[in-house]
Amino acid sequence: MRLFIDESAWIAILDRGHEHHAAFRRHFSEALQNGTKLFTSNVAMGLAIGELKERVGVEKSLKFYEIIEEAYLVNHIRILWVGRRAQKEALRWMRRYQELSLGLYDFAHAVFMDRRRIHTILTQKVEFTQIGFRTIPEWEGTSE
Repeated sequence: MRLFIDESAWIAILDRGHEHHAAFRRHFSEALQNGTKLFTSNVAMGLAIGELKERVGVEKSLKFYEIIEEAYLVNHIRILWVGRRAQKEALRWMRRYQELSLGLYDFAHAVFMDRRRIHTILTQKVEFTQIGFRTIPEWEGTSE
């Protein structure tokens, strides 16, 4: 299985005070144990680092970056880079699905998942289901 992890999931995984921390932590641990191929993006990491800095402090947010960088170097996770081409394609998706509350970089993540045949995303944004992806966790109301 292939799994994309967005910034909302990273925040829930790392912030013990997050209301869905336990569920996201469990799903992430299961993915690691099952040998799931993990993907994220430079933007997801950057957004998560900024939010984690506010929630848990600068040291822990920078530690998150170091851990992801180490995981990348030993091929435990692939970091996909949002560049000009992906951003332009994301804008097309944004026009197509303008009724959704997803942002430009959410659509960039959808572009990456579509290109790499990644069907599942660890996220709090249930709107991804409306563009054809499976979200984990699967309960309603996680995009609050």
